[in-house]
Amino acid sequence: KSALQLHIDHQLWASELKYFKEEFGILDRYLLEVASKNTVKEAMPGLEQQQNKFILQREVLDELLHDVNEHEKELAAKVRGVNEVQAEKMKLEDHEGVRERVLTFKKLYAEYKQELLDFIGQWM
Repeated sequence: KSALQLHIDHQLWASELKYFKEEFGILDRYLLEVASKNTVKEAMPGLEQQQNKFILQREVLDELLHDVNEHEKELAAKVRGVNEVQAEKMKLEDHEGVRERVLTFKKLYAEYKQELLDFIGQWM
């Protein structure tokens, strides 16, 4: 792939991941509201499970965003000192591993978000 194509991928992924991070802030507020409103024993096991999944998803997101940013830094280092035309013509190895991780995260996050929204709806 060209350096420009890889750069565009990084920008799009970083943007999507930052958006998910903002969503986490919103979902966290509602999860905390469920915790404050429901002290019944029936809600606690599910709440604890959702909180643990939430923490795990947030950690995966943070790590993935960091890795995307690191890939962008590596790309910038490879094209440093070449002009734009040369950078566009430069063929670099695709970042297939990061691409797969981003796609997997997006799929799992969508599933988790729906599960969390169902849980919040049940206990609000």
